[in-house]
Amino acid sequence: MTLQEYGHIHPEQAKDFDAVAPSAGEEADFAAGDVEETTGQRSVGDLHAVGEGAQIALWPERGMPTHEDCSRHIGPNAVSELLNLHERDIVCAQTSEQRIVRLQVIKLTDDASLQARVTVWER
Repeated sequence: MTLQEYGHIHPEQAKDFDAVAPSAGEEADFAAGDVEETTGQRSVGDLHAVGEGAQIALWPERGMPTHEDCSRHIGPNAVSELLNLHERDIVCAQTSEQRIVRLQVIKLTDDASLQARVTVWER
């Protein structure tokens, strides 16, 4: 089963993507931070893996990665934070409960949140 939604990830309110409906809470996996506008470029922002065992990796290729693509990519490329994300960047992630997540950055907003199209795959 796959859950796909648009969501906001706020710096002060990290998201738990292991919940049936991803939400803010104590078991959060990911948080945004330091969104800023750059001259003549798209906005940039940061994404942090804050949950125990949560990992993130920037997708380096064109095209939308599948569950299998993200799963293979995370292992050798996993980090706890991605700095200077831009609109349209794609991030593969793994939650603290080992679910694979794909985040496509849609917009970086003035309130320092990151708006993304999020796909969460079942384990």
